[in-house]
Amino acid sequence: MSLSTRLATSLAVVAGAIGGVCVYAAASDDPPPVSPTEAVVRATLLREYVRPIDSASLEGRSVQHMLRSLRDPHTVYLPRQTYRAVLAEIEQSGVGLGVRIEADPLGLRVVSTVEGSPAARQGLAGGDLIVAIDGADARRMDIEGALARLRGPSQSEIELRVRRGAEQELTVTLLRARLHLESVTATDHGSGAERVRVIRITSFGDGAAKRVRQLASGQARLVLDLRGNPGGLLSEALATARLFVERGTIVSSLGEHAGVRVYAANGASLAPKRMAVLVDRRTASAAEIVAAAVQEHLRGTVIGTPTRGKASIQAIHPLPDGGALKVTIATFYTPAGRDLHGTGVQPDVRIAGGRELARALAIARAA
Repeated sequence: MSLSTRLATSLAVVAGAIGGVCVYAAASDDPPPVSPTEAVVRATLLREYVRPIDSASLEGRSVQHMLRSLRDPHTVYLPRQTYRAVLAEIEQSGVGLGVRIEADPLGLRVVSTVEGSPAARQGLAGGDLIVAIDGADARRMDIEGALARLRGPSQSEIELRVRRGAEQELTVTLLRARLHLESVTATDHGSGAERVRVIRITSFGDGAAKRVRQLASGQARLVLDLRGNPGGLLSEALATARLFVERGTIVSSLGEHAGVRVYAANGASLAPKRMAVLVDRRTASAAEIVAAAVQEHLRGTVIGTPTRGKASIQAIHPLPDGGALKVTIATFYTPAGRDLHGTGVQPDVRIAGGRELARALAIARAA
């Protein structure tokens, strides 16, 4: 079963409940017609949104008006192409440039590039700022919209205007290519008893936890590198945390309709490791769940800078028009009951400036 099919099944889409038929006004002074997409969005918000909503406040409103009224940057409408880009990101596949980006007030900041990808071959690197995509101002784009623009048919051209440093600005033309984005990779540092395996997790996409298990098994010393990781699938984050936490709560969540849920360790942890976890301000959501679980269960030392503080869980619902609704359904709490919203995970060792990895390796060896 494809990921999109599993999403449609597991997230309980309500499109069937309205029969996919428009409701037309009977007279000129009646409310305007309600489209199937508007009806699904309204029904989904009323039965799943994290906070109570007055149903009257959504009556007769367009999708965008309904979502703006929530003042929630994480509950958004995903147009068809954007939704496809999000699915491809989760599946770690698709056609694109092989560049990972984050929002920046000045445009779109490059976090990293995939080795051998079109972006890497053109010399794009972490820290570069994309200020325009095919002439469109990148400052006006959200991440989902930007991902949709970066993707397209294989071998199609795309033009990026890139700012590098304080003064240099260049225009690069790239050809999109089919990619398989490996979100979990490993490198070994040192040898013998001093060897430390560094496992880098760039996102919690489909299969991430299985790959972490493969790479961590049999290793005595580990560093989990979650820097720049924006999150991903809750199920993959839970499975990853359970590799290192033997018993107790991994995370709990609370939502108006979802109620209270507690996700606990399941006894499937690996043998204890000497471990450190690297984080930064771009570490968010599912990645914060893993970092907090390791930290609060005293299974490893968290190193870096405070994380983003995105302590919410979203579900994605396909819509009748081919797009999707991403809706916040719950707030999550750490094993100690802390709400990370706005504060993030506070590292045990605060350090930045490129010295984080060296410190993490030293801690892993000395633990």
